[in-house]
Amino acid sequence: VPGLVIHLRRGDYLPRGWQLPVSYYVRAVRVAIETAGSPGSAVVVGDDRLAAEGLAGRLAHEFDDWEFRVAPEQSLAADFGLLVAARCLVMSNSTFAWWGAVAGDGPGRISGDADAEWRADEGDGPGGPGRGADVER
Repeated sequence: VPGLVIHLRRGDYLPRGWQLPVSYYVRAVRVAIETAGSPGSAVVVGDDRLAAEGLAGRLAHEFDDWEFRVAPEQSLAADFGLLVAARCLVMSNSTFAWWGAVAGDGPGRISGDADAEWRADEGDGPGGPGRGADVER
């Protein structure tokens, strides 16, 4: 299991405008890398393989000393297992990712809301008042 797992949710979120922007993932991965320190590898898990490949490519461009790849096409249970096993998880605004974070015991979970300004510990977001973007270490 890679040290960093990134969950991307698109599907029915896309037509509703609920998807998180790429800038969220770039900022969240920056925080995760600062936490992890040395170069490593990361895997992108998501419900849209083409979008996951695009995100992995963008992140590889931003963080050239890290390796980003897309999880192989597998069952939802296997994807969930990656979320649970992650040492650090960059979460989308999806209950699938939230449950993966709750079930896992990795030291870092980074979450956010597409409408919230990036914050380390404040703002209103999917976790309720005061939970816009959250970093737990």
